[in-house]
Amino acid sequence: MPLIFWVVIANTFFFIGIIGHQAVLIIIAILLCLADAFTYFICTLSGFVALWLLLQSGITKAYIPATAGEATWLIFLALYSLLGITGKLPEVLTRLHLPGAGH
Repeated sequence: MPLIFWVVIANTFFFIGIIGHQAVLIIIAILLCLADAFTYFICTLSGFVALWLLLQSGITKAYIPATAGEATWLIFLALYSLLGITGKLPEVLTRLHLPGAGH
């Protein structure tokens, strides 16, 4: 476990003794909501950046990609921007199992 995990656990027990169990649960819920909001904001922002890159690539001028790598990049940008803007990107990222990621 990372060190930050143990620091958060120790601080949580410290705050339970000071302000009570119910207040700590409220604080934890607020922090989790802020973390989710930050994650969704970053993912949505990156979706708009991917859409901007897609539009800058010339796809609006009926540009046909010359190589398979170019076509793959355009498809990736299209899917990434769609998932990012609609808010589904964080859900997809949590379900993704990458090799060597420790799942």
